[in-house]
Amino acid sequence: MTIAGQHTITETQDLINSYQGLIDQMNSKYQALPAGPDKDGMASDWQAFLSRWNSAKTTARAKLIAVGAITPLASNTVIPAEGIYTDILKALKQDYPGPYKKGDYDDLAIRLTTALTNAGHAPINYSKFVQVATEAADLDLAALKTVEGGIDSAEGFGTRITESAFTPKNIAIAAVGGAALLFIYKKL
Repeated sequence: MTIAGQHTITETQDLINSYQGLIDQMNSKYQALPAGPDKDGMASDWQAFLSRWNSAKTTARAKLIAVGAITPLASNTVIPAEGIYTDILKALKQDYPGPYKKGDYDDLAIRLTTALTNAGHAPINYSKFVQVATEAADLDLAALKTVEGGIDSAEGFGTRITESAFTPKNIAIAAVGGAALLFIYKKL
């Protein structure tokens, strides 16, 4: 859930955990590849990526703990951590938000998939990728829906009142009541 357009501590933790699962799977597939031009051609890029990822992940986790400690009474689902979230994205894509380049996560995933296919190995199983999401409700969205629901209820209430108010019986009662009030007023 984003708060005022910023990713939260929980979202950042989810992002790290989701990609870590994929990177672990990719690393085990990479290690299982036989020596050859495919594996050798991406060895330095793979090692540089792992180094960049592990450094960013470790730093991000330490920052998330510190940010969470500053506001101990607030839930991690509402504490913004946009800068840390962006740092993780920059570990995955060096020129984030720019175009992908050699050595980025996506580049390595494509090259590894090609190498696995060429070696006759099973590809990376992306179905095990944990989607980045939280169980908590989006507070901004929940507040908006509550307001919209209140407006819709009020509009519906007004419509129901108007539709049921102008029956012949109600008009007659109002006319008699109005005449009675007018009579009482004139007597005063």
